[in-house]
Amino acid sequence: MKRKDLLSEVIKRIQRNEYSYQIKKYLGSKGLSEEKQEEILAEAKKNIREEKLQKLPTKNKIIFATFLSLTILTFVLFMFVFPEYDIYGITIILAVIGVLLFIIFAVMTFMYLNRWKPEKIELEVEDKLNPDYTAAFAVAIIPAIVLFFIFSARFDAVEDRILSETQVRTDGIIISGISTSSGTGTYSSIVVRFTTEDGKMKEIKTEVGNSEFNRYYKDQRVNIVYSSKYPSIMRLLTQEDNIRQFTDTEERDLTPEDMEAILTEEFIPTVKGLNKISLGWRKDGSSGAWYNENKEAALKFIDNSEIAYVCGYMDAQHFVSELKQRGYKKVEGGSKRTGVIIQSDYYENDDFVAFVETKMKSNDLVTIIQMARK
Repeated sequence: MKRKDLLSEVIKRIQRNEYSYQIKKYLGSKGLSEEKQEEILAEAKKNIREEKLQKLPTKNKIIFATFLSLTILTFVLFMFVFPEYDIYGITIILAVIGVLLFIIFAVMTFMYLNRWKPEKIELEVEDKLNPDYTAAFAVAIIPAIVLFFIFSARFDAVEDRILSETQVRTDGIIISGISTSSGTGTYSSIVVRFTTEDGKMKEIKTEVGNSEFNRYYKDQRVNIVYSSKYPSIMRLLTQEDNIRQFTDTEERDLTPEDMEAILTEEFIPTVKGLNKISLGWRKDGSSGAWYNENKEAALKFIDNSEIAYVCGYMDAQHFVSELKQRGYKKVEGGSKRTGVIIQSDYYENDDFVAFVETKMKSNDLVTIIQMARK
């Protein structure tokens, strides 16, 4: 067998990680002396070293460029491309996947940085270049957490923009809900069913605050806003932040100024008009009263010159504060009492009178504010 062929075979065996004694045994089977075996083995190793010295710089540059490209591509995809698609409902999973891919590619990019330089090539050829991948990935934990929040915030921001641009307001029905507790806290969510403009029925799960969760019940009708482009993007219009963001509603409680405007007919209460103040007002055709489940409030004319406003105790305290700011004076001994009264006060100014009466109803404090023109 020619020396060239023997040399080629020995190189292949070295690259297959065969041991020296195995290669020598092979060369001995070809009739080579021990001295010739050592000579061919040394020459093969020299050829492999020279080939590595020649090819490794280019190879490592290509690997570096590949991982750098993948790092940049991952960032672009998860920051600018994927958020524009109908992936809502799995954004947390996507953010985790994006972070994992980015960190893996970024660490590998760092590991191959400058690995084409002669001193690095020498170490790699001598098998003395031992990059510590474990330490590198450990260091990347904090950047990974930060990047997760960046990706999540980006998904949320684009989701809000899409919803603002393509929003449709409608009613939904709560079909189920669950609240679970774990070592990290309590998490509550409800499932809302609604029908889109094109007649398709959707059931969307959305997280809610733990205290807010107690306000919801099965088959409850709720105001929602969804995206006509991606109906899986949906928001409850029972939450003040959502109402302010996606409607032109002021989302506030009725004030003494509003009541005065109603009594002087400067403001004629209608569902549309009341919903400009706070979302959720409906009119009951039989009683003629307006109700707002979101605010747990009601409004009704007693006669042409008097109107009653029912609200929660804390909302009433704010109402009373505004009465005082508008110059209303408390009249001692002028209380109007009916039933079991917790608190009853009478206020007046030059043009209007206001009775503020708090009762206990179904273990809750309810305040009735009656205002009238003098």
